[in-house]
Amino acid sequence: MHTLTGELLAVRHDVAERLALADLVPGGRSGVMRSRTVTWLVDKLDQVLALDGLMVRSAVGDADRPVELGPVEWALAWESRLRRLVDDEPGSTPARCPGCGRRELKWQPRAGIYVCAECDHHVSEAEAMDLVGEEAG
Repeated sequence: MHTLTGELLAVRHDVAERLALADLVPGGRSGVMRSRTVTWLVDKLDQVLALDGLMVRSAVGDADRPVELGPVEWALAWESRLRRLVDDEPGSTPARCPGCGRRELKWQPRAGIYVCAECDHHVSEAEAMDLVGEEAG
């Protein structure tokens, strides 16, 4: 969490600088600071995603070998890492693929979606749950 918090605060600072907006007064890594940072980034999400070339230097995979990721890839990488830490990675689903009808949807951690091994159709986690619910009746 310490690494994620540091990266989150760095993203907040970089975005504020690039958008010429006031940055938060440095206040350590308290819960209040994390909460304010997340709230601020969510509030500015459209502007953040529209920034050309925004990259996040991240140690999500290996603290000794940080990589640069775009903001979406960075968020998905952290989501996947945190899910693995609590053993919550989806894996596969019994849902039928809307593209070919087969039960071949496998979770792709880097993409954050299910992909059909047969036809490469993409299905979000929410869509997969809806498909299973519809079939179960």
